[in-house]
Order: sequence, then structure tokens, then C-alpha cells
Amino acid sequence: GRPAYHRESAKHYKKALDEGQIEAMNNYGALLFKGEGVAMNKAEAASYFKNAADKGDLNAMYNYALMLYNGDGVTVDKKEAARYFKITADKGNINAMNNYGVILSKGDGVPVDKEEAFRYYSNAAKAGHVDAIYNMALQLFKGEGVPVNKEEAAKYYKIAADKEHINAMINFAVMLFNGDGVPVDKEESARYYNMASNKRSLSNLNTMN
Repeated sequence: GRPAYHRESAKHYKKALDEGQIEAMNNYGALLFKGEGVAMNKAEAASYFKNAADKGDLNAMYNYALMLYNGDGVTVDKKEAARYFKITADKGNINAMNNYGVILSKGDGVPVDKEEAFRYYSNAAKAGHVDAIYNMALQLFKGEGVPVNKEEAAKYYKIAADKEHINAMINFAVMLFNGDGVPVDKEESARYYNMASNKRSLSNLNTMN
């Protein structure tokens, strides 16, 4: 079963750790973080992630950045989280691109830079990251870091909505209802509202214990 598999994985990674393998530090950190095959210990997980990150492991940098940003097992440090997210984003991690865009947009640990945020969202969006596509649409709609372009905003909201992003469904429905950046289409608006409603109901069911 899975617990036995995780225990074996933990042993394997621990052996690799003793041999100084960097990737094993990240993998063992992930097991500690989740409590799979070993007792959950997020503080120790953070220590393994940081060690691997400081030796250049990009996955460990991303994992450690998440922990720092959320204060999960470590003290919140948005500035340090931003630093690690930027390194991994610039090396091609699409989740890090979106996260660093959010950090720049909010000014979390770095000065607010909506223009640069849009650039990071755009790079992640090209790789199909749905939250980044939605975040691009938001900035285009509001004219944050880029000129207002409601036609483009509607285009990206629709792409994100069709990838099942609930807020994009709602925002695109509103634009269709009001004819804001797109021709009025009440029927299509209702369809996207219904999609969002159904998706929300399902997600509520999925999170019930």
C-alpha cells in the first residue's frame, strides 16, 4: 500500500542524503512536509528545502519559497520568499512566475511593480497557467501596469473560464451581460454564470470531510 511505499521512499532518500545527493534533500523534505513515510515535521522539512535550495536545487527553492510566503513551518518572510520565487521563475518554473507576479502586484516583500507583474503573468500564461491567464485579464480590465484593454481582458477571461477558473467565469459573464468589451449576450452570460455556480457546488462537495 501507499504508507509502505512512502516508508521505503523515505529510507531511499535518507540513504541518498547521507551520500550528499541534493535532489534527495528536496524529496526527503517533501516527505517530512507531508508526513509520508516519516513523522510530519515542517520545521525540519524547511531545513532540508533550504539546504537543497542553497545548493541550487530549483524545486527546493520553490518549496522553501512557498513555506516562507505562507509562514508554514517557518516564520513568514515575504522578502526572502520573493527572492526564491524570482530565481525559480527566471529559470522557467511557471508556478513561480505566477506567484512572483502576485508578489509584485501586491508589493509583498518587494516594491509594487504592476508592469513587471504583467510580464511574469504573461510568461506563465504562454505556458498555459490558468491563474496567470486570469491575472492578466484582471490587469487588462483595470489598466494596471498596462493600458486598459477590455477586449483583450474578455479574451483572457474566456480562456481562463473555459479552463474552469471560477472567478474568470463570473467576470466574463458580467462583461457579456453588460456588453463591456464584448457584444451583449445575455444567453451566453447566463451559461457562464451557471458554469461558475455548478463548479462552485462541486468544489464545495469535494472539500467536505
